[in-house]
Amino acid sequence: EIRLSLVGSEMCIRDSINAEYGDVREPVQFSICSLPDSKNIPLSKLESHIQSLKEELKAHHNQNTPVFVMCRRGVDSQTATKLLQSHGFKEAKNVQGGLTAWASQIDNSFPLLLIELNQSQFF
Repeated sequence: EIRLSLVGSEMCIRDSINAEYGDVREPVQFSICSLPDSKNIPLSKLESHIQSLKEELKAHHNQNTPVFVMCRRGVDSQTATKLLQSHGFKEAKNVQGGLTAWASQIDNSFPLLLIELNQSQFF
């Protein structure tokens, strides 16, 4: 299974589970709002960062460390998760529903409006 439920991801963050949190939105979106301790690697640049991600995991964790991937609605993170898994990140998981679902189901104080407003700037 390459998906992680919102409740599962919230529990991992709350309980400080040893994991990496990747946000594949563009830097402008990430700078407006993001989950604590998440790292920004845009989907458009992810493939070129695969080797550095492997090295970072080796240096700070182990190969079985979960990597929770998120985006605005869960679509780009699904693509990113499949890419990561194809490169050996067997514990990569897509956070279902993305940050939009996080804001509506887990943390009502998360700036959902900013996510939506920022996205509209790109169209």
